[in-house]
Amino acid sequence: RQPIDLSEQIDAILIMFWNAGIDIDPLLNEWGKDHHVEAVLHFKDLYFEGFNEQYHRTKLSNPFGDKALADKLATWLASDAVKTHFAARIEQIILEEPQRAGDALNDLNMLYDILRAGSSSSYT
Repeated sequence: RQPIDLSEQIDAILIMFWNAGIDIDPLLNEWGKDHHVEAVLHFKDLYFEGFNEQYHRTKLSNPFGDKALADKLATWLASDAVKTHFAARIEQIILEEPQRAGDALNDLNMLYDILRAGSSSSYT
């Protein structure tokens, strides 16, 4: 299994599959268990950049994404299992391999705090 290259925007990939009629639930289920650093970085990108904050997680930043997909992704991001998995993985990256996070380390620290607090940030 190969992670998606970090030069690709994860929301664009998800929108492409969604608009092609592909069920993304299996992809989200696998992503929610993935331990690759790239999976965590894509999660961070979706969490912080995937939604138009003006619309409180009801509209994706990418204009090709529809409300049904935004709702599905917002629900997935808010699930306890997903938050627990990514909080644990972020903690591991911060403590054991911070160099792998590169420029995203500060964002990962902030996301870790948000996930551990059970908050959905300012989007709720």
